[in-house]
Amino acid sequence: MISARKQRGAAGFVLLLLLMLALVALLPASPGRATVRAAHDRVSAQTLAHAKAALIGDAALQSPINEAAFLRLPDIGIGVGNAPAEGGAAPNFSGNIKDFSVIGKFPWRSLILEPQRDGNNECLWYAVSGRFKNTPLTDALNWDTPGQLTLLDADGNVLVERAAALVIVPGVLADNQQRARADAAYSQCGGNYDARNYLDPFNPAAATANYFPDASNGRVAASTTDKTFQLADGVRYNDAFLAVSSAELFQLVTHRADFAAQIAALLDEHDYFSAVAISGNKGTDSVNCNNLLNEDNKVFCKNWKEMLLLVQLPAPTPALLDGAPTPDNCARVLLFGGARAVTQIRNTTADKLQPANYLEGDNLTSFVGGDQFGGNATFDADHPDADLLRCLP
Repeated sequence: MISARKQRGAAGFVLLLLLMLALVALLPASPGRATVRAAHDRVSAQTLAHAKAALIGDAALQSPINEAAFLRLPDIGIGVGNAPAEGGAAPNFSGNIKDFSVIGKFPWRSLILEPQRDGNNECLWYAVSGRFKNTPLTDALNWDTPGQLTLLDADGNVLVERAAALVIVPGVLADNQQRARADAAYSQCGGNYDARNYLDPFNPAAATANYFPDASNGRVAASTTDKTFQLADGVRYNDAFLAVSSAELFQLVTHRADFAAQIAALLDEHDYFSAVAISGNKGTDSVNCNNLLNEDNKVFCKNWKEMLLLVQLPAPTPALLDGAPTPDNCARVLLFGGARAVTQIRNTTADKLQPANYLEGDNLTSFVGGDQFGGNATFDADHPDADLLRCLP
């Protein structure tokens, strides 16, 4: 027979057990794998957006205007004198060839940021198109310059084409990857700078991967050919990306007051454009930017010469400037074609030889045989497609 004391003890135990179960029921549920991954993904998305904004702002605000829109090189783990260092955009390094794209870690220190970490506490990576990197410089960079990075979804559909750059979440450690710290100098992000240890093959059985497989550390493209990256649908192969487009860069650049001023300064070199021989489909084949008087104009001209069109009028006549006739007759008209319209294509060399891909309306009609030209005197960032005009004696 159970004693009264034991009965009271058993009852107390049951009461305590019920109280504990009630308290457990009031506690929030322990997050499952899907919930944890969703939280990590939210952090990663926020970090990607922050890093992208920093890249665009840094590039678009470089001064003078001729240095704007060029993106810094990635962090490849070296600093001055090639000594190990982390967080800084790489100096020009051996194997960094003009127009060849580059991959490395995100250069947080150069952008005056803390290390940019994803939801798994891993520092971001970063790929920059060869034509958009700030060293060595491409021959011409403007709002029509195509990037060299294409992003596909898991099914092979194009998500982003010709991006200027990609900011990358490397995802969790995959099979055969190792991220041991390569040098004591890498005290913040740690790890190493071999892209193969961070960025995944989008198909583990294929040679194509989210890095440059033929390069040391997967770092530099083998040519100027476009590079394809791909999102993968899996637990192990889960790199995430956010693209930086040329349009996003130039959206800020073109709103700078010195951008409009630099276009005006180029068009105002009347003596040169009045005397240079007119040749080629757009009349500017003989234009040599090095022969301009202003040094800043020389650089700007090299980047933006594609937008220039020059024509001799059948007979001297006024043009319309800002909607009003010019006070003097024009023997020639110099035009700066605005940002391309939806129907205009400027991808290939052949595209860029066609006046129809730069001019519209009366300006296009007159360019192939007429004298009814009109345009604005000053670039307006809110109407970037408008043609600019100079009346030349």
